Amino acid sequence: MIGRFLHAHPGFSFDVEEFVLSTKYVSDLQRRYVAFLHEMTGEPSDWSGGRLILDEVQRGACDWVPAYQGYKYTRDFSEWPFTDKSAVRSCPEEYLAVNLSRTDLFLKTTTGSSGPPVPIWHTAPFYFDGLLLTLRKIAFFWGAKEAPTRPIFCISLSDDRAKQQFIAADPVKEVGIYVRAIVDEQRLETYDHVLALINELEPACISSKPSILESLVERAVLKPQFSLRPLDFIVSSGAKLEAGLQVRLEETFGTRAIEAYGMTEFGVVGYPCRQGALHVDMTSTFIEVIDSEGKVLPDGQLGELVVSSLSNRAMPFLRYKTGDLGALETANCACGSLAPRLMKLSGRIIRCLQLPSGRFFPPTYFNDLFVRFPCLKEFQITQIARNTLEILLEPQSGTTVPNNELVDQVHLYVRDSLGEPMSVHVRVVTFRKDCKFERFRTNF
Repeated sequence: MIGRFLHAHPGFSFDVEEFVLSTKYVSDLQRRYVAFLHEMTGEPSDWSGGRLILDEVQRGACDWVPAYQGYKYTRDFSEWPFTDKSAVRSCPEEYLAVNLSRTDLFLKTTTGSSGPPVPIWHTAPFYFDGLLLTLRKIAFFWGAKEAPTRPIFCISLSDDRAKQQFIAADPVKEVGIYVRAIVDEQRLETYDHVLALINELEPACISSKPSILESLVERAVLKPQFSLRPLDFIVSSGAKLEAGLQVRLEETFGTRAIEAYGMTEFGVVGYPCRQGALHVDMTSTFIEVIDSEGKVLPDGQLGELVVSSLSNRAMPFLRYKTGDLGALETANCACGSLAPRLMKLSGRIIRCLQLPSGRFFPPTYFNDLFVRFPCLKEFQITQIARNTLEILLEPQSGTTVPNNELVDQVHLYVRDSLGEPMSVHVRVVTFRKDCKFERFRTNF
């Protein structure tokens, strides 16, 4: 199957070395999957994740992570301070286990929706769990139990133009092939290519973040020649899936669009059920909800979600403030699962820019500004009218690049990237640090 796919689709690659490596973790992956099924669909034990994490830390689980030196001597989980993405961004080495060689790890980066992308190192078991198990878990828990048996299980879409298109295979053949396709807003034919792949391969599902799915559904409406066959489901994650987009996806692709809650730092931690709830993966995660003063809130009260997990031993995170709002509910769900639920979830919403022609343009396309302009500390893009963008830039302190030169270069790059006339206003500012930051906004 792999050979036939690569012959028919030469733009994709298959990493044989990575596949062989994955075979070494088959027993570990099977154990993780069985534990997930037991805790999420069976009769789970009391959700004592905080206690279990504390026990592991006291036994030395984080001895090799500089940021957590001394944690093993604490008596209670609540004694640990909170951390957040800004702390990791300022010094990622403090959260990286020094006893592990980077040659044995997999490097990922955060999406950059609330600040410059952060490097996150994954151990091989954690990486393969995310690559090979996450969508399988979603399919089973949501109820699409036959979906993994299709020859092509999933087509996943990314707008990271620095990455390669590839396919991945489950070493024990429990699910079909995973396909990772790259889309580019400056090359709309890449979306047409994805639609053709969906039409040809008939995958069980497609997955991506909302801004890419929004562009995909818009392209599908404009290209009626693609007679898309119904999928089993669509998975959206990485940002909040708005109700309007969910309806459009379901109407266009003839299936349910469901939302999972996850982060690069932890993988997926909230799994959707048939009742529309998001259940916390109790096998790997403990979640607290806190108020503005850091006080832990009881069930049902809205606050900031704080996540702790030791699943990724390369960069474990303890009491990590996500910046997302939500509430926890531990009462039984109508779906039958006893796993705690995330309610009132209000994660970051990343809406597509709508250009004068009506075309949708995912603003995350411009995350590469940090690579193109190393002197840039932060930026924010706001669509203030159909034909007008405002871009705010904050240079790195001590940079030798003149502000006017930076403004001109960013203006030129953004204007040319959009592919149609728009007014682009760029200026240099200093962002406040005492308020929640949104990199991509629209007032239109």
